Amino acid sequence: MISETPAIISAKDIEQSLQFYRNLLGFDLAYRWPAEGPVEYAFLRSGEIAVWIVAEGMVEKLRRTSLLHRDSVKLELRIEVDDVTATAARLVQKGANLAVAAQRPGMGRTAFFEDPDGNLICIEGKRHP
Repeated sequence: MISETPAIISAKDIEQSLQFYRNLLGFDLAYRWPAEGPVEYAFLRSGEIAVWIVAEGMVEKLRRTSLLHRDSVKLELRIEVDDVTATAARLVQKGANLAVAAQRPGMGRTAFFEDPDGNLICIEGKRHP
C-alpha cells in the first residue's frame, strides 16, 4: 500500500523555521529530536499535511551516507485553502514573505510565499470535484 510521504525541508536555522511553520502557517509540532537542547529535526502536522524540518548540519551527515551525493533541492509545499486572498493577507500581516500572487487561468488564485530558507509555500484554492 502506498501512502502520502511527508515533505522534507532543510533549514539553516531550524528554530526560525519552526517559528515560521508553527506561528505563521499553523502547523503543530508532533515530534522533535533530541527532546532537549538544539533541535536537529522536527515533525509537524497541519490537517493532512505532514512536514519534516531537518537542520542543514543533519542533512550534511545524511548526505555523506548517501550514494547520490547531490546538493539539497529547495522544496515547493502546496497548501489548499478555502480563500486564497484572505489567507495570503493574513500571512502577509503576520510577516510572511510574499514572493508572487497570481490569477491562473483554470486554476484560480494562487499565492507563493518563501520560508526562511527560500523554500516555496504555494497557497491555492481548494479544488472541488
